[in-house]
Amino acid sequence: MLAAIEDGIYTSSTKQRLEELEANKEDLEIAIVQEKIEKPLLTKEQIVFWISRFKNGNIDDEKYRQDIIDIFVNSVYLYDDKLVLMFNYKDGSKTITLAEIEGSDLGASAPPKP
Repeated sequence: MLAAIEDGIYTSSTKQRLEELEANKEDLEIAIVQEKIEKPLLTKEQIVFWISRFKNGNIDDEKYRQDIIDIFVNSVYLYDDKLVLMFNYKDGSKTITLAEIEGSDLGASAPPKP
């Protein structure tokens, strides 16, 4: 399009098309800015700083434990033979069988079996 204008081919249709392309460019630039505002890119340092807030917490503090769960765990589904954990990150799910729980230290803090 620009080459045609440089060659002196400037008609009402080239002008109209150029204006359409300019408007499209502006719309795309606005969409890019809006996307960056909605989902800002975080630096490695920002992520490390945010996560490091949890390293010195008191594991015996119930509020601290609840905050960790609220932030990182989306939902928990308990079935007869498995436990499905949904986490708050991409591809964030894990299925755990009850046999895996019974063989871990999680079983030590579970209530007694009837």
